[in-house]
Amino acid sequence: MCSVWLPFATRSIIFQRERDDCQTLTEKDPYLVLAGPTRAVMFALNPAIIEVDLKVKGTTESKDVYLSFLVAPLRCYSTIFSHLFNRAYTSKLSTLEFSLGQIAFSVEATLFVRGVHGSWPDGLHGLFAAFTTGFTDKCPFRVGDKYSTGTSDERIILLDSGGEKLPVAGDGKIKLSIR
Repeated sequence: MCSVWLPFATRSIIFQRERDDCQTLTEKDPYLVLAGPTRAVMFALNPAIIEVDLKVKGTTESKDVYLSFLVAPLRCYSTIFSHLFNRAYTSKLSTLEFSLGQIAFSVEATLFVRGVHGSWPDGLHGLFAAFTTGFTDKCPFRVGDKYSTGTSDERIILLDSGGEKLPVAGDGKIKLSIR
C-alpha cells in the first residue's frame, strides 16, 4: 500500500492491492500502476505524509518479505508556477523515487473513455495518457533543497493495455488505471 495523507485528514490511497491480486515488477516494467487518488492531494501549511508498505510475495503469506516500509513528510513549497520535482526516500530496505507535479491554479476533472459505436476491435491495444501544459523546463527554479522543472510534456498514463485486451465495461467505458 502507498498512501498520501495530511495530518488530521483522510488518506488518499494511490496504490493498494490485495495479496491475491499483486502486481509483478520487472526490469522492463519497473513502475507500480497507481490506483488513485480519486481527488487531488491539497498541500497547505502542513506537509503531507507519504506512507509506503510494500512486500514481495512469498509462497505463503507468512513468507512475504518487506520491500519497503516508509513514512516520510512530503513538503511542497508555495509557488505561482506549476512544477515537477522528483524526490528519493531511503528506508532501511530500499530507495523509492517519487515524482510529484504541483499544478498552480488547477481544476479537477473526471475523465473517462468510452467506445460510442461498436466494440473495441480484437487485437487492437491502447495507451491513454493525460498531460498538462505550463511552466517549461527552460527555467528550472529552486523548491526547498531541490531544483524543480516544469510540467510540460509529463504524461500521466491512465491506461496501458500492455499488449492485452482493453478492459471494457458493459456500458462501453474503458476502465482506466487512475480513477
